[in-house]
Amino acid sequence: PLILYILLQWSLTASQMVNMIIHFLLLLLLLEGVSTFVLSPRFSTESIVVSQIKSDGWPTLQPTASVVQPSTFQRHRTSLSIGEYCIDLERPLGMILEEQEEGGASGVMVKEVVIEGGSAWTSGIVAPGDVLLEIDQVDVTKADFDTVMDLLASPPPTTPQEGIMSSGNSVKITFGDGLGQLDMPKNVLKQLKTSNDAFLIDAVVRQAVREIRRDGRLGELRNVEVVIGAGVQENGQRGMARFFAIFSTDGVTTYSCNISATGIRQGDTNSGGSECKVKIVSLSCAKDEGLGRTYDLISEAQ
Repeated sequence: PLILYILLQWSLTASQMVNMIIHFLLLLLLLEGVSTFVLSPRFSTESIVVSQIKSDGWPTLQPTASVVQPSTFQRHRTSLSIGEYCIDLERPLGMILEEQEEGGASGVMVKEVVIEGGSAWTSGIVAPGDVLLEIDQVDVTKADFDTVMDLLASPPPTTPQEGIMSSGNSVKITFGDGLGQLDMPKNVLKQLKTSNDAFLIDAVVRQAVREIRRDGRLGELRNVEVVIGAGVQENGQRGMARFFAIFSTDGVTTYSCNISATGIRQGDTNSGGSECKVKIVSLSCAKDEGLGRTYDLISEAQ
């Protein structure tokens, strides 16, 4: 009524009154849309974890937004994320696989690596817990067990795709370690000076997990809880990390281990992310429950 009274006082025509009301309503809708976008930005996925240096000088690992929505069977990823690697394996592969979630198309993981007679073990890389991401450039992150087995048994593509293809008796597989983003508290990150230091510690933890999983004496390493200590020496070439991990020996009960690992950077000293490679030179695991026994899986004297 107040708006109508003002319009009448201004002696506006009926068409002018209608236009003003329409513009007023459009303005309200526009303001509503802006506030909705600000509160709920339309980001469909998250990209890989990247390292950033904050103004106070210490690095932090955090996800960045991306608007890319991959298809179910996307062909050949252009780059590897942290915790991923690509390898050619000759048949027989020597892997026992299982679905990540029983009865669903949720991807397939390595349950066991056969020590004798398989290329997975002799590769020195493939470990239990690794998740299959691509087979001969076909995305299998959402594939069911039968689809994965069919792809592993099929011959490689007859024509090169983007310059990458397997040989006649081999299969190209991209794996992920399934660990996701590692939890590094601020007090740990403050011990690191650069983003390369942060990538080195991340690589040391992931490679230590791979060594433990391949060793198998402690059971199934399910996940890394938190990194509780980190340090870098020798001009960024030597990284030392301490972290807690959860294990299971029967698939039901779990226990925690305090793990100490030291790794030496391999290759490019400035590499980061998936390009940061390390060799573990010292690795020990101390049970926090039960007998409290310490296992020295790798000794630096070796």
